[in-house]
Amino acid sequence: DGGCAATDFPLLADRLTELLKVSDPRLISPTIYIGLAILENHLQRYPQALNHINGLLARSPGNIRALMMKLYFTSVLGQDVEHQRVVEELQQLQAQGLLNRQEHYNLELFTQPVNQSVAPAAAE
Repeated sequence: DGGCAATDFPLLADRLTELLKVSDPRLISPTIYIGLAILENHLQRYPQALNHINGLLARSPGNIRALMMKLYFTSVLGQDVEHQRVVEELQQLQAQGLLNRQEHYNLELFTQPVNQSVAPAAAE
């Protein structure tokens, strides 16, 4: 929100990413991947954010929070095929009763058809 104007957030994200690359993945908390993805999202660096989520999913397949974030990032990046694959995986988890109410709601937002109706023209 501009409160830390002296902080170079892109540099911070880059340095943390470099640390991830040289660290033992088994020792990295899932929260680090999530936090970096959130930071990259804030910086509007969506490919980097997706890379962090993919890193988390590589070590924790089926992580629902990561899958929900991947759903968002694949949508933003227009990766339709991968987006649909994530939708299907989440729908399978939903069918197993593994999504909470908020996750169910968010999944529904991404799977509802876009309303194609046109608003009535303003009276002239």
